[in-house]
Amino acid sequence: ELTEAQLQDPEGFNLDSGADAVFGEKTHEDRLRMLDDNVYGPEALVLAGFRPEEAVIARTVLDSAGGGVVKVLLCTDDVLYGTVDEAIWSAEVDWAQPRPASWNAASAWGSQKAVLFSGMSVGAQATVLELLDGAGLLHICACMALEDEASRRVGDVLADAVKDQRKMSSTHASKDVFNAVQ
Repeated sequence: ELTEAQLQDPEGFNLDSGADAVFGEKTHEDRLRMLDDNVYGPEALVLAGFRPEEAVIARTVLDSAGGGVVKVLLCTDDVLYGTVDEAIWSAEVDWAQPRPASWNAASAWGSQKAVLFSGMSVGAQATVLELLDGAGLLHICACMALEDEASRRVGDVLADAVKDQRKMSSTHASKDVFNAVQ
């Protein structure tokens, strides 16, 4: 049985919070294994809320860590209104060429940075998030492309992930405040 401290991820969220509704009576390791069994699509990061120069940082970080095969795709309005499948299977820009004009509208998502991971295990996703954090790209909301959500709009998938993260974050913060007054 895992302790409460073991169920905390590096960001301080309780990984067990509300998960029983989705996973039933499974251990933390079983839950991660289930997610890893549902890896879908090509290896890619779909970035929303990132400025174009931050997408370049993400590409550079992945390249320096040996992740050159992982596509880095910046969300434009077209991507946000398109499906998950269209986004993750799209071609990566040629980084040797000037920045595409469509990237000038890439900040339409808003200020919350979010990444839709595709084709990567949970462990690989955590590693990428740590690398991005180390490069100064902080407070990123992460979600995972799933085959049963392939036809959903990217913007809706990312919005649900941000909403879930904020709910978990506020629940965690409320517990901290409550425990501090005890």
